[in-house]
Amino acid sequence: MDFQHLWEKFKSGQASQAEMKELASFLEKQEGIRALEAAVEEQWEKIPKDVKVPVHTTERDSIYRGIAKQKGRQFGLRKLSGRRNLWLSAAAAVVLLIVSTLIYSIYQTSTEPIWVTVRTTQNTQQVKLPDGSVAWMNRNSVLSYQNPFSDSLRLLELEGEGYFEVVSDKRPFIVESEGIQTKVLGTIFNVNAYPNNDAVQVALLEGRVVVNTPTMAKVDLDPGELVRVDKRDMSLEKQDYEGDQHHVWLKGLIHFDGAKVGEVMRTLKNWYDVQFEIENEHLSESELVYRFDTNRFTLDEVVQHINTVSDYTITKSANNLYIVKHK
Repeated sequence: MDFQHLWEKFKSGQASQAEMKELASFLEKQEGIRALEAAVEEQWEKIPKDVKVPVHTTERDSIYRGIAKQKGRQFGLRKLSGRRNLWLSAAAAVVLLIVSTLIYSIYQTSTEPIWVTVRTTQNTQQVKLPDGSVAWMNRNSVLSYQNPFSDSLRLLELEGEGYFEVVSDKRPFIVESEGIQTKVLGTIFNVNAYPNNDAVQVALLEGRVVVNTPTMAKVDLDPGELVRVDKRDMSLEKQDYEGDQHHVWLKGLIHFDGAKVGEVMRTLKNWYDVQFEIENEHLSESELVYRFDTNRFTLDEVVQHINTVSDYTITKSANNLYIVKHK
């Protein structure tokens, strides 16, 4: 290890986390303490001799005891005498303060949780979470979580759509979307919470979840059940479902089962990141039952299929806006 190089980087505040750990590991050894003392002595020799730094033995001993307690061992105290007693006392204090600061810095940076944010655009992505759980993010989604999770809670924030396989843990696993919380201990579920949707929808595949709203309303879900939370009044609508329609997006599929025009357009917008304009409000009652494989079809091909099987048409305007109107 190049002690002098790491020492200079540490003094200048440019040492990385890995470098600080390497330096701290070296300073736990006797040769490391000697190297640090030599570095401090070299620096001290540059101070004018008429400058006095009064560090008393009691102060030095207090520093030793504090560091020894933090490290869980006793440090040997050097016997100081003669003309250099004052200087050695001060130098020893400086050495120990440096070691203390270094250890404290590493402890703080290694345990303080940070928020990690993952964004997707025109792709889906798998995210391995700190506890071993796995999240799959749909297109145009944002997932934020603490790393590491706290000792009492596993908290995530989702904008868009995510599919979660949660490992069993005593800490609750909570996914929050626009104030609506889905709380589990270990289970598999899907959350659809795109900002432009009218509702947040949670569908449970395995295990058990509790969905809470800002109005304190809540509902328990069993496998095969879903809940839609209306964003306008936070009302809850619970229903049964069959099949895989709530997570087929993992395979690159878009599923519509009696979907109204507005829902179809919002889904295509979220999937392809394009804008739609519904020309006539009366189209809102038109429904679509269809499943598209986006691995095989482009957006324009999907639009052609919808135009064929539905009672409305979608046309692309010059400014890349898609217009929806009656046939």
